[in-house]
Amino acid sequence: MTVHNRGAKARIASALVDILAEGCPDRDVPVKELIRRSGVNRSTYYYHFHRVDEVFSFLIDSFADEFERVLTGFAGHYAGEEASDVLLDGNLEVLRYVYDHHREFLVLMGSQHRDYFRYRLARVFRKTFEGYDWIAAEDGQDRALTYTERRFCAFFSGYGMYGLIECWAKRSFEDTPEEVSAMVGKLIQSSLVSFGRTV
Repeated sequence: MTVHNRGAKARIASALVDILAEGCPDRDVPVKELIRRSGVNRSTYYYHFHRVDEVFSFLIDSFADEFERVLTGFAGHYAGEEASDVLLDGNLEVLRYVYDHHREFLVLMGSQHRDYFRYRLARVFRKTFEGYDWIAAEDGQDRALTYTERRFCAFFSGYGMYGLIECWAKRSFEDTPEEVSAMVGKLIQSSLVSFGRTV
């Protein structure tokens, strides 16, 4: 999660990451410790959260929202460009974000909330890719993908991107974002040639 806003909820979420990174099982996180480390008082904590699970949800949703911001930020600049270039540039931006926040990613990926985390991030990727008109080259002719084909590409891309990041995490983020992006570039050899933002 990116904690740009240092409000009470963000401080509590950061305290959760710290506690989990030290090896505390997510089912055993003490509220007293969250309150102590975040520097908020008890009433402020309970104003925002009733259970530790709600702190997890906030952390995951914040991480996913930031992913969406990163994807949306680069996407508007590439209408009509080569699809492979867009995918590479977009992947690199996302990989840099994950690399900068790998501690949070590892904590969430290892928690009992990992399925929700995977769902939220894959959904962000899928939603982003669904918003584009993909163009396929067939027999030397370009044609727009059908709605069903576009949805398939979006689902494939969304879960594929999450899987890539998950594998990277299991390698303890040994490779740089640029190295991972270069590896992805070798895989992007599809017939998709361009796309533009749909209205």
